[in-house]
Amino acid sequence: MENIPKTVNVSDRALRNSKMTFADIYAVTFSRPEKIILERDEGIKSASYTYAEADILIKKAAGAVKKLGLKGRFIGLNGRADLEWIVMFWAILVSGNKPFLINSNLPTASVSSQLKTLDCTLVLSDEKTDGFGVMTISYGELVSNETDSVAHNFIGDDFGNELALSTSGTSLSEKICVYDGEEISRQILNAKYIIKNCKTVKKHYHGRLKLLLFLPLYHIFGLVATFFWFSFFGRTFVSLADYSSATILRTVKKYGVTHIFAVPILWHTIEKTVMREVRSKGETIAKKFEKGLDISIKLRNFCPALGTAFAKRAFKEVRDKLFGDTVFICISGGSYIKESTLKLINGLGYELHNGYGMSETGITSFEMSRKFTPRLAKSVGKPFPTVEYKLSDDGVLLVKGKTTCRYVYIDGVKTPADEWFYTGDVFTLENGVYAITGRKSDLVIGENGENLSPDLIEKQFDTDKYAFSVLGNEDMTGLIMVVRIPEDLFSLRLNGLNSDLESQNAALPVSFRLSKIFYTTDEIMPVGAIKVSRAWLTRAIKTGDVKLKTFGELNKKETKTSGDESEIYAILRGLVAKVLGVEESAVSADANFFTDLGGTSLEFFDLISKINEAFEIRLDSDYTKLEYTLSGMERLVGEYLK
Repeated sequence: MENIPKTVNVSDRALRNSKMTFADIYAVTFSRPEKIILERDEGIKSASYTYAEADILIKKAAGAVKKLGLKGRFIGLNGRADLEWIVMFWAILVSGNKPFLINSNLPTASVSSQLKTLDCTLVLSDEKTDGFGVMTISYGELVSNETDSVAHNFIGDDFGNELALSTSGTSLSEKICVYDGEEISRQILNAKYIIKNCKTVKKHYHGRLKLLLFLPLYHIFGLVATFFWFSFFGRTFVSLADYSSATILRTVKKYGVTHIFAVPILWHTIEKTVMREVRSKGETIAKKFEKGLDISIKLRNFCPALGTAFAKRAFKEVRDKLFGDTVFICISGGSYIKESTLKLINGLGYELHNGYGMSETGITSFEMSRKFTPRLAKSVGKPFPTVEYKLSDDGVLLVKGKTTCRYVYIDGVKTPADEWFYTGDVFTLENGVYAITGRKSDLVIGENGENLSPDLIEKQFDTDKYAFSVLGNEDMTGLIMVVRIPEDLFSLRLNGLNSDLESQNAALPVSFRLSKIFYTTDEIMPVGAIKVSRAWLTRAIKTGDVKLKTFGELNKKETKTSGDESEIYAILRGLVAKVLGVEESAVSADANFFTDLGGTSLEFFDLISKINEAFEIRLDSDYTKLEYTLSGMERLVGEYLK
């Protein structure tokens, strides 16, 4: 059996004693050629690739890039988390160039602007794509070209030594962060510290450690915490055929996945699905389930191993429907995660930890305790040895260290990174442990002098069916809520929605209550964003792009009913209702699956899978070619059936 501590020490020592370039990272990463780098489904078969096989593909692709005559240039990299992305990423560096990791969720115009900022004239993509305004070469074209691979004994000076990635779609400014090999090396070297302080992270199942490639690798969380940390030690990735919940759960069990790192949307969706099923079995079962979770949590705090053993036995039926027993550790990062979600996942016996990092800082900490209480407190743990944390006078976390990005482009202007990066996130500090409480830029100072956190207040409201945001009022002395509703929302449902929100508001302490609740039928987030940006929404309200009305000002309209709806329409309506766990009457013809009905991207993948099965078709996976309303879906399916 492999000696894990020895493997870690050998790799750690090799990188520490090097120049800490990407060439050095590559040399260590591919020093165990017999190890499996990736497993996945290919049709009805399972396929696996060794590090040696990946190395050959990388150097062949690098040779093709070299033939284009590019050197020292940024080259765009577009693709999903899979073998092709890994090959193209390293091929760009081996060829002497620098990868720009394209966020495929951003609008094409934004990506084109970023490519222009970096003077990119070439994009490598896992599939043939158009629209970026520069030459694009697909992975298939790249590796099929008859070309000599780059020599194995490549010269370090010819190796690219920078990468660039963009920040999330909620930023009002175009921002690109650039790291060199040293900053990434120091982030990788944090792995030894993590393994020493969190024993679970090194656990293997039947001698294998496997990570699910759920996170996009253009995201700092996926890039560092998944890709670099574990490929550096020769571990195995498992990629997904698609992101439907059925595929995720099947893949985890089929390949014996041990580690799942994901953004909160996965954990929230799991909680939503589990609790929907539990509640459907009646109040008595639901109470027993909650009591079981409480017992599991108490046991875990007393003795983590005992708590896990209890959870495996008490929740066997639920665990069998989820990940089974191979998953040892999960980490959530990138956004706020609900306390109820942390309680559920951990209570079921899966260790779910909360981490912290940003595009500008890299991954800087995560809560490593096996006990549950610190994790429930939204702790992100102590900073890694390579970084320092401190709180500003207004409670905002400042980050300084050797792993933060070297420089940034802000709206096209190259700017050195600040020594202390102002995160904008409000933290508390207790016994050296940091816990996140909200965003400073969104905080409102109430008329009574109270600091009001929109993040905190949003957590108190349950409007799963509708996108909403809590933000400061015009003079920033109180909080308001903006809720997006479909234009054809019928009056009875609107009345119920408003009544529910008013009741939830009344339950808050007086100092924290919303001053007003507004409704709008306009979009409240930019295309490509994964969450509502308060800065964007505030600006849209001021410019009139988002028009607000109070409940009393709304023109209440009844949802159109159809006594002669088509068979396709009826089937689709039933599928949407089933996926979301709502009554069919709640699914109106023009209600948007996401912004009106509160669906998540994972639930949408489930819907597409069910539509394909019901109509025996194969809808295009390109989100720009899909429809998100019932009427649009009916039209799209009809076209496929012609």
